[in-house]
Amino acid sequence: MMSSNNNLQLQDVLYDFSMEPEIDKHTLSRYVEQYPQFINELTELSHELTRADIDDGVQLTDADEKLIEKAWQTHLQITQNLVSDPFENISVKELRGISSSLEVPRSVVSAFRDRKVLVESVPVSFITRFAGALNQTMEDFLIYLNGTGGGTAVRSYKSSVKPKQAERVTFEELLEQSGVDMAIRKKLLSED
Repeated sequence: MMSSNNNLQLQDVLYDFSMEPEIDKHTLSRYVEQYPQFINELTELSHELTRADIDDGVQLTDADEKLIEKAWQTHLQITQNLVSDPFENISVKELRGISSSLEVPRSVVSAFRDRKVLVESVPVSFITRFAGALNQTMEDFLIYLNGTGGGTAVRSYKSSVKPKQAERVTFEELLEQSGVDMAIRKKLLSED
């Protein structure tokens, strides 16, 4: 649940975004990079604002609505597929190096790989360092982390039952579950 202070900041960010003279991909990217914890809200607002340009006097048929929804779903799939899995070609040795440089156990890195972390609970500087360690832009890494479906490990198994998205945990919960020392947890959580 968002605190009232965080909710107030969200409202300010959304208001500032809506007042931008040009709301396009570059504007959205700039805001997402500055406020990654609000990626879902910014994306939704961007979509709504760009839809506002459509003439409201035009009545869409059910067929039109279905075509639009199908096109939107295709767009979402393409966008998510354009961002490659940053963990795809990482060796075990490289994973060890990344976890060491981030001062976290490999289980934390694995949780990010499998998209089990609530991105909005992670300090921006940690995500920035993580993206850098993977040679990714922060924007691409955030798109990957907020994507749907499991990571490489989930996709590699054949089954007649579709795998379910694991319940996401906060960064703090993940650090605690992974046995990260209290002093390091405090340091990682206070980054910004």
